[in-house]
Amino acid sequence: MKNPNPDPKARYEIPIWNQDVKLYEDYQVGEVDRSLRRTISEGEVMLFNSLVLDMHPYVGDDIWAREHGLFKKRLVPGAMVFSYGLGLFAHNNVNTFSYGYDKLRFIKPTFIGDTIYGMRTLLEKTPKYETIPRGRRGS
Repeated sequence: MKNPNPDPKARYEIPIWNQDVKLYEDYQVGEVDRSLRRTISEGEVMLFNSLVLDMHPYVGDDIWAREHGLFKKRLVPGAMVFSYGLGLFAHNNVNTFSYGYDKLRFIKPTFIGDTIYGMRTLLEKTPKYETIPRGRRGS
């Protein structure tokens, strides 16, 4: 089969599937986005637990969780769910980044085998600078 895109330079002109090139002024207060979905497996939970040294019985001990746990099954650590949420919304917009997460709460449990997705709403826009810093917008 012949390569349909033989020119390496031309390949970079093809948009990336999740590429977003919005600038500050393009975002509208109230706009809502939904992420892709992702199912969380036992293997990745155990890998995450070992990386962050979280071996609480709720996340690492199936027998304990079934016999003594409130939910009768193992939980996915909240930090992992949050991290996946970040990744599900990651995109290739070099014009954006996060200023932080100051209202994070874990309000419901997530279990091994659950499929998650994220929803985000732009609640407000507050310029960081009074004028656009030099070097932005091609100037």
